[in-house]
Amino acid sequence: MKRLLGIVLIFLFAVWVGIHVAKDPGYALLAYQHWTVEMPLWIACVLLILGVWLIHQFLLLWRGTRGLANRIKLFSQRRQREQSSRYTKRGLTALTEGRWTQAEKWLLQGVKNNQYPLVNYLAAARAAQEQGADDRRDHYLQLAHQVAPSEKIAVGITQAQLQLGHQQLEQSLATLKQLQQIAPDNSEVIKLLKDLYVRLADWGALVALLPDIKKHKVLTEDALFDLELQAYQNLLQQLAKQQRLELLSETWQACPKHLRKSPKLVAIYASLLIQTSDMDAAEKLLRETLKQQWDNELALRYADIDSSNPVLQIETAEQWLKIYGPSASLTLCLGKLCRKQLLFGQAQKYLAQSLAIEPSAKAFAEQGLLFETLKEPELAYQSFKDGLTLSV
Repeated sequence: MKRLLGIVLIFLFAVWVGIHVAKDPGYALLAYQHWTVEMPLWIACVLLILGVWLIHQFLLLWRGTRGLANRIKLFSQRRQREQSSRYTKRGLTALTEGRWTQAEKWLLQGVKNNQYPLVNYLAAARAAQEQGADDRRDHYLQLAHQVAPSEKIAVGITQAQLQLGHQQLEQSLATLKQLQQIAPDNSEVIKLLKDLYVRLADWGALVALLPDIKKHKVLTEDALFDLELQAYQNLLQQLAKQQRLELLSETWQACPKHLRKSPKLVAIYASLLIQTSDMDAAEKLLRETLKQQWDNELALRYADIDSSNPVLQIETAEQWLKIYGPSASLTLCLGKLCRKQLLFGQAQKYLAQSLAIEPSAKAFAEQGLLFETLKEPELAYQSFKDGLTLSV
């Protein structure tokens, strides 16, 4: 209805204009230098309107042509990016499948027109390393730095992983130390440093790193405990071997409390004290530990100590016998302590009791030593034979 009304109004307006033009058509004069053009006014108006329309159409055509060129350009760029993406996918697939040469080739072809070439260069570096081409690997890592200077952490971690994988431990350490300064809280950097220190057997550095490993939850609780035990165990053994006895004691005191309660680490530290002839310290350590918690291995280790007060050792072990009851390890401990103090009757009684509870090669060996001391070679021979048979 509105459209019909508009047509009617336009028609009436055209009739009105036609009537007035018929009465007085007017004229238009255009002059340029010595040229002049005269025409009725209505023709000039029509030509003006037609000229404006033609200019408008030309502008539309020009804009359309320009838009078409842009669309062609965008289409070409999109095809190039898709091709780059295809090469990248092929390269990553080949890398996963272990086809290193093909992977490196396709990954490099995928770099061109790639909006994020960092992945290509890092993956190509890995492929080059698998081919033993360390020079190409380092070149790709350098290119990765250039195309993504803000991704220092990602590039550095990849570089450290590759160096670690090729046993380039010193180079990997330098890379990780630099990364640690840039990103001290990065869990992957901490994890790689942990692996590297274990390979380097740098137990002091690993002990210093343990708080960061715990803080950033790099490992599970069980794995962290095992690592702590490994680090302190090896560090203590290293210090004992170097005869750095003062530092050995300081390191033990610096151990976390839960580790100093671990029978395994206590046994190791007690053995080191015995090796360094600090018998009284070893006796006190085992006595206090066994007072808090019983452990058969520690009880056996207690018998190896030649303290300055052997009577106190025997009395202490006899107190444990009242508290914890007889066991194969405790009675063996008492048997050995009594033998060393020439208390042969008590030693024989305890050793027989130990063998009755649970025969062991250690108890038979100790009994053999006792019979040798008592000048009973046949009984000694039989004990040693029984112990050897049991161990086999």
